[in-house]
Amino acid sequence: MIKPYKNAPIIEAVLEFIVDPVPEIKADQLEKIQSALSEQYPLKSNIQAASVSIQLSNESSVVNTQQAKQGIRLESADKKRVLQIYHNRFAYSLMAPYTEWSLFRDEAKKLWNIYKKYVKPKMIVRVGLRNINRIDAEDGTKLEKYFKLYPNVPDDVKEPIANFLLKLQIPSAAGMAVIHQAAAPHKDGKISIILDIDLSNEKKISVSRNDAWTLLEKMRTRKDQLFETFITPDTRKRFN
Repeated sequence: MIKPYKNAPIIEAVLEFIVDPVPEIKADQLEKIQSALSEQYPLKSNIQAASVSIQLSNESSVVNTQQAKQGIRLESADKKRVLQIYHNRFAYSLMAPYTEWSLFRDEAKKLWNIYKKYVKPKMIVRVGLRNINRIDAEDGTKLEKYFKLYPNVPDDVKEPIANFLLKLQIPSAAGMAVIHQAAAPHKDGKISIILDIDLSNEKKISVSRNDAWTLLEKMRTRKDQLFETFITPDTRKRFN
């Protein structure tokens, strides 16, 4: 097992379940969920979906726009914890500071049980686990000091890299990992690098079983292994 860092670079962790679509969530279901979480998640906003239709004729055209409520977004008072609820999607996000997996997982499990109680999904069709890491490097320092994953620029190119974006897709038994590495806006004279590891598994799992959480443990292990693979010992020292 990888020992947790004292200062993990995770700026957002996301746990997501996509379920077989159930009938559109009714207003009273959303109200019950919000009521059950009102103390821990007092900030609420509606998630809207917009649709546009155009009717054409020889003389004129008519544009119709409609907005439909798709779900709700609940936030803690400090906006560090976010729950998004749809009829086919449950997503829990934790913003920095990230402390440890067990706390993040247990909060997500508590919220998932409330979602299950009122939405009553039958089958999970996709499990997702994502960590967005932000690592600051000294301005002008070569990326290879911090990462084993970085753009390989020919020696003939003498100018510094102003920006870049890398994308990898790596399959495994735990699921498909999509890794993005990119330069972020400069901050306090430093170069910030985003290392985004998004792991997903499209395996059908009955909601009545605990298999989704067993799978999440495997996905979490795989995600941590990938992260450790992409950074150097110098980077690890900074997190402790």
